Amino acid sequence: MKRMMSNEIVSSNKTKKDGLGWMVWLRGWVNVLQEILLQRIMASHLHNPFPLPPLNNLTCIVTGSTSGIGSETARQLAEAGAHVVMAVRNIKAAHELIQQWQTKYYCSGKRLPLNIQAMELDLLSLNSVIRFSNAWNARLSPLHVLINNAGMFSMGGAQKFSEDGYEQHLQVNHLAPALLSLLLLPSLIRASQSRIISVNSVIHYVGFVDPNDLNFLSGKRKFSSLEGYSSSKLAQVMFNNVLSKRLPLETGISVLCLSPGVVQTNITRDLPRFIQDIYSALPYISYSPQEGCRSSVFSATDSQIQIYCEKLKTDQKSVCAFISQSCQPTNSSEEAHNVDTSNKVWEKTIELIGLPLNALERLIEGEEVPCLPRCRFCSVLSLYLSPSLLDSLRFHGSSQKLIRAIPSLRFRSVLLHWTCLMVCSSLIVQAGRTRIGVFAQGRHQLNNFNKTLSVGFGFRTTAAKMMMVDSSTGEKRVEMFDIPKEKVDDGGYIGGGWKNDDGSLSCGYCSFRGKRSTMEDFYDVKAFKMEGQTVCMFGIFDGHGGSRAAEYLKKHLFSNLMTHPQFLTDTKLALSETYKQTDVAFLESEKDTYRDDGSTASAAVLVGNHLYVANVGDSRTIVSKAGKAIALSDDHKPNRSDERKRIESAGGVIMWAGTWRVGGVLAMSRAFGNRMLKQFVIAEPEIQDLEIDHEAEFLVLASDGLWDVVPNEDAVSLTQSEEEPVTAARKLTDTAFARGSADNITCIVVKFRHDKTESQPNPEAEAEPEPEPERNPEDEIQTESSNPSDEMETESIPKAEAEPVPEAIPEPKQETEPETKGEKAGE
Repeated sequence: MKRMMSNEIVSSNKTKKDGLGWMVWLRGWVNVLQEILLQRIMASHLHNPFPLPPLNNLTCIVTGSTSGIGSETARQLAEAGAHVVMAVRNIKAAHELIQQWQTKYYCSGKRLPLNIQAMELDLLSLNSVIRFSNAWNARLSPLHVLINNAGMFSMGGAQKFSEDGYEQHLQVNHLAPALLSLLLLPSLIRASQSRIISVNSVIHYVGFVDPNDLNFLSGKRKFSSLEGYSSSKLAQVMFNNVLSKRLPLETGISVLCLSPGVVQTNITRDLPRFIQDIYSALPYISYSPQEGCRSSVFSATDSQIQIYCEKLKTDQKSVCAFISQSCQPTNSSEEAHNVDTSNKVWEKTIELIGLPLNALERLIEGEEVPCLPRCRFCSVLSLYLSPSLLDSLRFHGSSQKLIRAIPSLRFRSVLLHWTCLMVCSSLIVQAGRTRIGVFAQGRHQLNNFNKTLSVGFGFRTTAAKMMMVDSSTGEKRVEMFDIPKEKVDDGGYIGGGWKNDDGSLSCGYCSFRGKRSTMEDFYDVKAFKMEGQTVCMFGIFDGHGGSRAAEYLKKHLFSNLMTHPQFLTDTKLALSETYKQTDVAFLESEKDTYRDDGSTASAAVLVGNHLYVANVGDSRTIVSKAGKAIALSDDHKPNRSDERKRIESAGGVIMWAGTWRVGGVLAMSRAFGNRMLKQFVIAEPEIQDLEIDHEAEFLVLASDGLWDVVPNEDAVSLTQSEEEPVTAARKLTDTAFARGSADNITCIVVKFRHDKTESQPNPEAEAEPEPEPERNPEDEIQTESSNPSDEMETESIPKAEAEPVPEAIPEPKQETEPETKGEKAGE
């Protein structure tokens, strides 16, 4: 028997309520008991497991998917062919689970592995939600289904707070999923038809929400775990009601909540043992996780869901769709239909998660909306101070609202922290001596704020301290050669070139955004004399997950290398240490951001006639010797046997997710940045060196936008056909684009003219460099770069005449389109 209710809502012009009316409360419990006792009868028509159609073109994110309903949901969607992303707090547990599923799936006779991966997401940290969203959106890939499955019910537990200062039920069940849903809107809109699904509970029927006291701090209501759980689930329904109403039909996003029924999960783990035994002894009443996930997979895949959601919109209903455990549309609670309270919950939620009130409209328009969660200083205070002392934060809260109106994100962040500092002294006076321990902790937080302020104003002092600096470097005579400024033509190509005075060495560079919407490739060219030695540096930096890491390398890598005390005496050591220290410095400079950018780096450093090539990632450098292509770097792919062994020895996992990936996320085994995978994805370069003799004709350095479609031998033949390196670089770029490269394309061609270095050429003798004439170049260093975009990943192309590469794991035969740069990052 289903409860039917009127959709006419009475706005609360009445006296403000402090709880549910007793009749509403009684009807709510009747619905709860009906669901508990009759759920198996009501769902007797459903199959177990729920039958799913092929889902090969579906991308789903499932939160909290290492156990219970979420685990079954992720597994069943993946087995139906969907690309599933497990958004979990325990990455190691997720990887172990994926390995079990892959093994079982393979043993069942299936030819292709499951397309499933894990990404870190901790709903008890809003900063973790922001990092996850930024990492996913950076892929520029569509998201078809977001299942907010993760939930928390600490039965019988005391009131606890998250690091953001919010009651844990409220944050895990409502605030964090709300923030995640909003921040992923760009990817959901990109899918044209998508769904936001929130796994709710029948317990929301007995919940009550006070928008002004979501944290249970006013003292008007006594906290209990049941109160915290039911009110957070009701707040989730109310928020989704408003979200569904405000999302235009044109976005193609359906918003719905569902009840999985009463399911045997680990929510009783904090209760006494005898209660856990009683709970587990009711198999007839409660569902198994496989049965409990039926409403989730139904909501994610049924074709009628979208039609039903659109009907609710066009009929001007004030609620979103609500699916029962029997996979039938039903009504949410009476209190959830309260329009006035729902709007207040929406506004309060937007404030608590740190977004502006117009965030939804701006995200729909494609704008980048800054998110400023509650600062940690306020979180510390809210956890330990009494409600009366929390009133002192009213000035702080009002100030934050004003500060968020400032356009500049940098100055907004700085002013927010300064407001904390101003409020601190008055709070200490009010708190008295009994709270002195709390403010000792607060003082530690303020020290962290001071560090943040320096970063906010653009100071890079921390990064500078991380680098090895020779105190005598300033006394060394370094003469920089002037590099002509790059040019941009009408076709969007960025290019240029440089030649030394005697013409013995010349280079050309070309960079093109290609089919990508953004540009994440950078390059750098430097030439100078140091202590009488002529030095030339060429670098390709291919970013993924954003351009910040590649841009940082362009600005700092070669400058740091020049200052290394052993640059000229032990260049290999200098390269290795500079790569690793620059990686540390970049991560330090980004510690207060919510991004996880990464980058490759393939650098060729010519000191006199000796060439050093240092490589991290899958950009590549080759040399043409006597017309033959020789690779001077090996792509760092996760399926290389030596790289796989290194990663697994460190506790990492290599798995198939469209291609072989570290942790199912990153399609390269070494990179700068990538903080979340840093334990496995290192920035230690592999270095090769050789003497430039008469057989060495030219170098080609390029990002994988070129190498994915142009083999080494083709690159050599194309370059040989052009006299000038500038035209050769442009020809290589044009060829890669014409062959269908879907990535940014950047390359540098360096040509050697040995006849220019000898007065009497002798092909049997090794060329001796001619002393360079005295010069008075400008001290200013001029570099060249371009800012390309997303990352493409395909199977490595064999290199001719290269050193033997360690045996790689074969990729399953699967016809897929080339990966985009964002997919490489997998973030």
